[in-house]
Amino acid sequence: GQLTVADKSYYWLKGLLERQLPGQSLYMFRSGEGLLTNPDPAIAWAAVAHFDQPRQAFYGPGMASVFLAQYAHVQCRPEAITLARRYLRFNIEGTEKQFTDVDSVQACKFGWGLATLYRAAPSDDLHEWLALMTQWFIDRQDPEGWWGTSRFADSNPSYADRLVKTSEHLLELNSLISALSAEVSTGGKEVP
Repeated sequence: GQLTVADKSYYWLKGLLERQLPGQSLYMFRSGEGLLTNPDPAIAWAAVAHFDQPRQAFYGPGMASVFLAQYAHVQCRPEAITLARRYLRFNIEGTEKQFTDVDSVQACKFGWGLATLYRAAPSDDLHEWLALMTQWFIDRQDPEGWWGTSRFADSNPSYADRLVKTSEHLLELNSLISALSAEVSTGGKEVP
């Protein structure tokens, strides 16, 4: 219900996308009116995702898309759907490794963003990705039922890390299931 905060967030995300440099890197921080293109090494991994390289912070576009798809509905701003799609293009056009490297869970928010966008604006071109990301979660689930952090960063996550990551992934996976269910029940048509 904090629409002035939502409006500011929308314009910030819109401005961030408008300032991106050509190429397959997403600069996720701003510095004044521009992008933070040369971040301190301590935050570089979170500040810039190189979508042409493996094991990056692939989650940024999905997080932006979740907000933008919901914002489009709440504020009746269909242009936010276009922005959400543009953010997801980073994942879609990025390295296949974000989806095939089972030691990485950095693309999880892509699934959530994809599902939220699909529910807001169903589109045939997204259906294949819904199925792919559902399988992505299945491939990363431990046989005991939990999910952990990226194995390339921590091969033996603590119980607390497993609990947090499992909660997060259940939310994202439920979003995908909801989107797939809506597709089946509506034949891919937008629900009024």
